[in-house]
Formats: sequence, structure tokens, C-alpha cells
Amino acid sequence: MKLTTHNAKSIHIRGNNMNIVKLNVAVFSSLLFLFFAVVDTAAGGDYADGKLGKALILDGSSHTVKIPHYAGLKPGKAITISAWVKPKQVTTGWLWQEIYRKEDGEARSLLALGQYKKKHCLCFGLGIGGKYTDYGAPLAASKLMDGEWHLVCGTYDGKVITLYADGLKIGSTKVSGTIDIAGDAPAFIGSHKALNEFFKGGVDDMRVYNRALSADEITVMSHADGKATVDGLVGWWKLDGDLKNNAANTAIGSVAQFRGIDRKWKATPFSLAGARLDIRAAGEAAVRVTIRPIDSKQEFPYTPALIEREYPKPVITLRNLDSTFKPRKEKVGHLTVEVTAKPLTVLVTTSDNKPVQKITFAPDGKMSFVLDDHAVLGLGEGGPKQSGKWQDDKVEFDRRGRAHVLQPRYDTMAYGSRSPVALLAGTGGWGL
Repeated sequence: MKLTTHNAKSIHIRGNNMNIVKLNVAVFSSLLFLFFAVVDTAAGGDYADGKLGKALILDGSSHTVKIPHYAGLKPGKAITISAWVKPKQVTTGWLWQEIYRKEDGEARSLLALGQYKKKHCLCFGLGIGGKYTDYGAPLAASKLMDGEWHLVCGTYDGKVITLYADGLKIGSTKVSGTIDIAGDAPAFIGSHKALNEFFKGGVDDMRVYNRALSADEITVMSHADGKATVDGLVGWWKLDGDLKNNAANTAIGSVAQFRGIDRKWKATPFSLAGARLDIRAAGEAAVRVTIRPIDSKQEFPYTPALIEREYPKPVITLRNLDSTFKPRKEKVGHLTVEVTAKPLTVLVTTSDNKPVQKITFAPDGKMSFVLDDHAVLGLGEGGPKQSGKWQDDKVEFDRRGRAHVLQPRYDTMAYGSRSPVALLAGTGGWGL
């Protein structure tokens, strides 16, 4: 992303305050930068030889698989969650490595590796009888880090949680009650909601059953000879080069998607001639403008640090954006959006016709807009701290030379380091 500034009158930084005075900015394909810098498809990700065919390789920082909710993932009486894993790191403290997690609050379900009661454990969590219960059975990190594939399983039969590693029982705890089936959150392989607790290493043959497999059935599964039972399977991702759900009778629309930053991406030539523009409401007082290649299957760019949300269908959709078309003017929430051609221009105004933002696109994808005296909170991917005090750091309009993957900030201070602001905010109501 090439970014240049013109007619910069003044930029002042005083502690927490930034004052930007009429700074005109031209951004090269900036809307598309995030698009081409991420993977968000039904077949994305890196694959390598696994325990059973191919396996998905996760990077431990942003790669994950999102599985849309369907009722089969919330069995009420019993459950088994299993996977073959080859971890490449060990975590300590309260952050685990999630193998599978469906985050439904107190009704969540998960299988993970991490520290439990000061020991490295295989961990299993489930909403049971109206409250969340988790349990960890010690599993030595040295055993998991031996470069081999290991089968990990957690079961609950209505009375006991039992954990297995490589076909052997490693621990159990008594707990009784029905499984809480509330919630419709997506499940994730390899992370907690694509936000944190990312798994680093290989994951193969991910399974969810609506019953508790017996010890003998899990022993058979550990042989990895293709004879593992399929009775009761409600979710089965072989990860054999794709994300297909191989369980029978799964819900329509339950196709999984790979999510994560693709560090091998290359800038793709772009022109308005082959692009489409979608404009939709983002609540009542905000508008989302998306421009992308016509043949793209991806609806939105993916940013791990930002919470996902559902958006309505576009109010305005246009293709072949370099052509001459009749102006389109529509009500979008409480705002009004007008799109005109030659050059492609998007004008957003309030209900009383006051301008909010005017965005102009050049044929090669460059876009321009005007910054006012609102604060600039973040631009680019961010990066490691410089001096240690973000208040003292210079304003940077392009941080790619020291890019740091966006993450929610827990212990970092800086807007200028690991800010969850995707690109720009505070520019007269315009966020990019």
C-alpha cells in the first residue's frame, strides 16, 4: 500500500491528543490492502502430510478455521471431541492453545492444551447443568513436542468427563447434568473466536460426536487405520486439503472457512473496470463501503483484532465502476449515500444534507478523502513499540516495514503498536 500526503499544514502531538489540520491523503488501493493481505475462503490455509492424509498447519498467531453454528454441534446428553495434533509450541499462564472451541458463554465447549492447576494439561470444557465446567489432565509438554502426531480426546457421558491421549485414559472427573445447548456462536478450530489462544502446529481429523465414545472405540481410533467409528458423528473435518464437513446430515450452510493473515500475499493489479462496489448500513448512523474484484467470493476483509458482526444486504451495488452510470442516491440507515461516475465518487450526508465524507476513486484504485481535525487513532497494521511510550512516537502513515499482526491489546499501551484500529478512525466520521 503506497500512501502519500499532500498539503500537510500541521500535525501536532501533545500527550494523548493529536490535532490534524486539513490533511489531504491519497491511499493506494487501501480498501483492497486488507483484502489481499488476508485469506478467508473455504479452502485456504497451508496443508502438509498428516496422520490421515493431509493436515492443516496453523501458524499460532492468526490462522484458524471458523465453523458456522448448527444444532448438531450442541448435543444435549453426551459428547466426544477429538483430533490428531502435532503442536509446535507450549503455552504457559492462562492462555491456552485451543484445538476446538465453541464460545457460547457458560454453555461453551472446548478441547485445548495449556496450563491447568500449574501443570501442562489436555483441557476439556463444557456447559453442564447451567454452569461452565472445565477439567485438565496432566499431559507432558515434552511428549507432545516430540515431532509426532498425537490423538487427543475428551468425552462426557452425563456423569463423567474423561480425557485420553494416544488411545490411553489420562484422567477423569465426576460431574453430572445435561449439556447446555444454549447459544449459536460459531465454532473455531485452532483459536478462541479468531481473537487469541491460537494453536501453533498441525491439526488433523477433527471430530465431534453426539455420544461419549468408549475406551475401546478410542483405542481403535488411535490406530489411525481408517476404522474409527462414525456412529454419532455430528462434525467431521478431515482437513485433507480442504475444510469439508464429512459428517452426515449436517446443516446446510455449515461450510467452514479458513481465517488468517496470509504472509505470502502479493499485491494484485487492480482497476475499477473489474470491481464491484457494495454500500450497506452498519447500524443506523454508519455506512460500510466495500470495493472488491467482481469475481471475489469474499464478502469482507478479515481482521483478527476486530469483533465480527452481521451486516445487512447492500443498499447499493454497482459493477464496472469505470463506466458512465446514472447517479445512485439511497437512504442508508439515518444517512444518505450518493454514488456518481467519472470519477467514481461516494458522498455521505446526514438527514439534513450536511456532508459526512466524500470519497473519490481513481481508475487504478487510488482513493482520496480529506482528514479534518479529528484524531488519527491508527493506520496500517501497527508494529512493535518504538520508544516504549506511544505518546512520544512520531505519527507514521505507513508502518509496513515493521508490521505486527493485529491483536487485541492486553498488555500493550500503544495506539501505535498493536492497535485494534484497522487503518483509520476519527477522520470526520470516516473509518477505513
